[in-house]
Amino acid sequence: MTAIAARALPQRRNHDAAPAFLAALIMHAALVGWMWFAVQWRTSASAPAVAELWELAPPIEAAVEPPVPAPPVVSVPPPPSEQPTPPKADIVQKQEAPRRPVESPHKETLTKKDNKAKNAQPTHEDVRRQQAERQHQQEMARLTQQAGVVSRTPALASAGPIGNEYSAKIQSAVRAHLFFAVPEGVSPSVFAEFEVELLPTGEQAKDPRLVKPSGLPGFDEAAQRAILRTDPFPRRDDGTVPRSLSLRLYPQDAR
Repeated sequence: MTAIAARALPQRRNHDAAPAFLAALIMHAALVGWMWFAVQWRTSASAPAVAELWELAPPIEAAVEPPVPAPPVVSVPPPPSEQPTPPKADIVQKQEAPRRPVESPHKETLTKKDNKAKNAQPTHEDVRRQQAERQHQQEMARLTQQAGVVSRTPALASAGPIGNEYSAKIQSAVRAHLFFAVPEGVSPSVFAEFEVELLPTGEQAKDPRLVKPSGLPGFDEAAQRAILRTDPFPRRDDGTVPRSLSLRLYPQDAR
């Protein structure tokens, strides 16, 4: 009995090890599978969440029907008022006004000529005034010839030419300072001519220059002194003076 029991015990042990080995293998496979699943779950990237947005369509407005235009109002013009027929005007024949007599052009021309002739006839006062003006001009011409004042500045025409009255004024101003004892036998036509340059104020810009000596040195010096003493020179009525002038002085003008 003992030998039979000893041989039967190892066989029972071999039969019990196979299920245990299979169970252990299944447990290990399950453990490995679970670990692999855990590792894959932790390392897998989370998929992005996708959301769709929907925009609500605007409410559809009800179509507004255009207002029906009112029928045009036709204005009926009022009937034209009947104007009263004016009464027929009485035909009145106008009397023609009496016509003026037509004067002949020849007669009118003669009348105008007669009026002009009457107006052209000088009166006694006009004759006297013309004679006085003529005598005054002759006297001024004589004084101008004696003074011998001649303008040397034609470019100063805007300031006005040297007239007889202004020449007589210069002669009177210079003769007031001319002193010279005239020797006997001196011709009245002897003169000394000086050229004088003036400033706008009438003062002399420089000493007068002797252009033509008189042949009397004493008179030439006296005439130059008289011109230098006449400073400033007299002005015109408008307050202007010529830029330069030529002045003739005669010995007979000395005192």
